[in-house]
Amino acid sequence: MNRKWIFPTLTCTALGFALTFVIVSRPQPSPATPPANPPTAAEPAPGTNLIGATGLIEPQSEVIQLSCPVSGLVTSVTAFSGSVVKAGDPLFQIDSRDLEAQLLVKRAAVGSAQAKLDRLLAQPRPEELPAFAALVDSAKATMDNAISREENVQKLVDKRAVTVEDANERHHTMEAAKAQYAKALADYNLEKAGAWKPDIEQARADLAQAQADVEQTQRLIDRLTVRAPADGTVIQSQVRLGQYANAASTDPLMLFAAGKALHIRVQVDENDSWRIRPNTSAYAYVRGNTADRFNLRFVRFEPYVIPKKSLTGDTTERVDTRVLEVIYEIDRQDRNIFFGQQMDVFIETPVTSPIRQPR
Repeated sequence: MNRKWIFPTLTCTALGFALTFVIVSRPQPSPATPPANPPTAAEPAPGTNLIGATGLIEPQSEVIQLSCPVSGLVTSVTAFSGSVVKAGDPLFQIDSRDLEAQLLVKRAAVGSAQAKLDRLLAQPRPEELPAFAALVDSAKATMDNAISREENVQKLVDKRAVTVEDANERHHTMEAAKAQYAKALADYNLEKAGAWKPDIEQARADLAQAQADVEQTQRLIDRLTVRAPADGTVIQSQVRLGQYANAASTDPLMLFAAGKALHIRVQVDENDSWRIRPNTSAYAYVRGNTADRFNLRFVRFEPYVIPKKSLTGDTTERVDTRVLEVIYEIDRQDRNIFFGQQMDVFIETPVTSPIRQPR
């Protein structure tokens, strides 16, 4: 063999060996087995077609997000995830010690206002009237004496028996005595009449205001106890004893479900929304279990078409289309499904989707 062909021959041989080794040693992929069979639609009724959609299980009331009216320390938690409660039952409470201290002060103000009103209503005091009556009698006696002395001067035949200064003094003394008597009589009548009506009305208004302050503080205290809005179940709780609950937070402290029925919120693609009709047959499968079928009953349309988001609950998910939301009631029959669970939904429709002709 010519020496110039040796190197090319060795190179080709090595290349062929390498290719053969790669082909032989390459792993052969085995077909992957899905964890669950994909959902398959049952055979629709004659003359109908199916619309496939995705649904999310929710309570009849929809999910109610509960928070606190004001920020504060959580001092009591009486309901937890899974707790079944009645309307008005306490769920958790925010620290109310500052308001309770204010309530004590305002209750004392109510007592003071009530005592003032009672004092005015009790007037006149029976034991004070005799003292005023005695002052009237004393003033009357003084007045009668002054009048008698004045009359004696007037009866004199010879006016020169009394000096002008003495006559004037007796006259002024009489007038002063009359005035003192009138004042004593007026004071007696005033005391006998009791409290002035405007004073009583003012005291009643002060009492009403003090009672309103107590009621206001009491309601503010009651407001710090978050209660169940209806009969239902706490489906999630983020409340912990001793934590600081922030009223400005966008994250709810509790999620609440009310109502006995179980609903599924189905998102139908806008391309199929015109085909869907109310009260048609519909059914659903839980993700991962295609053997268990749930029959659905139409409840209502949500008449506003919204942007679609993947049903993972992430607020940053990309919007890829718009959907019509349809609410169905699930025939649960005590089967094991949960709020927030995704389901594959099939809805029968009498309207056939037109086949688009290629351009």
